[in-house]
Amino acid sequence: MSATSSATAIRRNPLAQGWRGRAAVAALVAAALALFATAARSDPAALGWLRAHRWLAALGLFGGTLAALAATYVALRRRDPSRAELVVRATHVVPIVAQVILFSYWTAYWPQLGRWLPFLFALVAFALATDATMSWIVRHRLVLGFGPVPITLGMHLFAQFSPVDWHAPAAMLLLAIGSKALVSRDGHPLVNPSAFGLACVGAATLVAPAVGYGDVAFRFNLPPSMTELILLVTLLPQIRQPIVLVSIGAFLGNELTHYAFGFSEFRAAWAPVTLGLALFATDPATTPRRNPGRLLFGVAYGVAMVSLAHALEASGRSDFYAKVIPIPLLNVLAPTFDRLGDALVAARPRLARALEPRWNLAHIAAWVLVITLGLVGQKERTFLADQHTTEQTRGVRRDARGEITCELNRPWCRPWDIGGEIATWVR
Repeated sequence: MSATSSATAIRRNPLAQGWRGRAAVAALVAAALALFATAARSDPAALGWLRAHRWLAALGLFGGTLAALAATYVALRRRDPSRAELVVRATHVVPIVAQVILFSYWTAYWPQLGRWLPFLFALVAFALATDATMSWIVRHRLVLGFGPVPITLGMHLFAQFSPVDWHAPAAMLLLAIGSKALVSRDGHPLVNPSAFGLACVGAATLVAPAVGYGDVAFRFNLPPSMTELILLVTLLPQIRQPIVLVSIGAFLGNELTHYAFGFSEFRAAWAPVTLGLALFATDPATTPRRNPGRLLFGVAYGVAMVSLAHALEASGRSDFYAKVIPIPLLNVLAPTFDRLGDALVAARPRLARALEPRWNLAHIAAWVLVITLGLVGQKERTFLADQHTTEQTRGVRRDARGEITCELNRPWCRPWDIGGEIATWVR
């Protein structure tokens, strides 16, 4: 696709047409800035009842939101069927199933997560209401669907905030869903909504750390086989669409930049990084359309992620959001990566044949293999006894002196030790 056609497609978006689009953008930006401005300033005492009755409050909000949306949908359908639409797509259901599996597995090992989940219900309700409101403002039609759910779940696999700091995730969701509704290219979102919302929060923390980082990277690595589970739950999307070359390219860029900087963090087989490589970077709607471009896109992401992390560490700032900040910027350049990829394979016909979609299963096998090889050398190093002590990880064993060691906790230190993990639950 040429740059001209891309620009034309973007100009045809409702964002550039009439007062509705401009009013929606103004309201969205104002609301997000207001939420960021009040982040970390709420009164914890005012949330005492919500803490004590979190499940009741969350379910009430979630159920009330669904009931209100359903009632509005029914009323509009009776008046004019063209004014309301219910959308259910496999592209929404598949990631939701994968994300629920990851949350369930995480909760099995990290007890505190179960106490935070009611807040996630509230955020899902907020996302559904925001998406419905945006569709009405921009298109004057109520569109209900599961689209906001994988956006919300995906963002909160990456970052989590306490109910006291609700302003940050609310702003994050406003920006994510707003970007999906207002800015598109060829009928698809211009940027990955989840990555965009997270990147905005990450950028805000660089200016105002009081916003709160929401960093749960080390906690995400508490279960013994989180990286392996990510590989498994992403197999279906990778088989359905040839997106795995983005992950392979990101792995290559990640490794090359590590060697260049001598930077030991953010290795591809570490679960929080694998999450970015396998889920956030591979959105087929916002990445290049052809395999050579996907490979180059992935390489650029791997290089940008590690380079930004290195720069943030050197400046004394948190490198947590370096895993997502580059993604929206690269999404905008997706057509450029397709053109560069086409030029590359035109000069290298053998490479063109190796990257053809018919080899997708081989590409998936290569991806699983390189991450597994990375786990062989890295998994034991990421087993942090102090972290497991602090977070009270379920299933972790101690020796006679009360110490946590790899010898007693092999599933945390050996790749694909599924039998050992099952044994920890049945003993």
